[in-house]
Amino acid sequence: MDYFVLRYPELQNKPPFFRVMWRFFNHPNLYVMPFTETHLSILWSSSWVLLGAIIGVILLGRRGSTDGLDRGIAIVLLGQVIIILSFMGLAQRYTAEIFPFLIFCFIVFLRKSGIALVRMRYAILGLVALSIIINTLSTAFWLGQDKNLPTETRTFWQLGRKKK
Repeated sequence: MDYFVLRYPELQNKPPFFRVMWRFFNHPNLYVMPFTETHLSILWSSSWVLLGAIIGVILLGRRGSTDGLDRGIAIVLLGQVIIILSFMGLAQRYTAEIFPFLIFCFIVFLRKSGIALVRMRYAILGLVALSIIINTLSTAFWLGQDKNLPTETRTFWQLGRKKK
């Protein structure tokens, strides 16, 4: 469940100010790899979508808020999420398969929440801004460390860090 972990990206005092690395697990029977490829959890990278999706799920569960078609689509997409989360190897690339469900529930939130959306607009905008900053700086760190990229690309993304 590393996709939703509360562990935040490590802060550092030099650009790009965030450090995102593979995490090692000392539970060899639980995972196919001794480490996770999830560098940044959804809580940090897309907190605004997650917040709206949680409220959307609540609206989907309330009688009269949504119709059977909305609930059916949500159940199918939730099935996909359950299948993805059942895979033992945690990888950042599988995060994308969780987003159809989250985005659908977020859209339900946007369509059906009414006054709650108006009251939460600044919180959502703040979470969007926070997500943009965290994603940009974390990606800059990761790109500066990726040995598979050309040297010029890594050098550009190292953003003033000392070269090793």
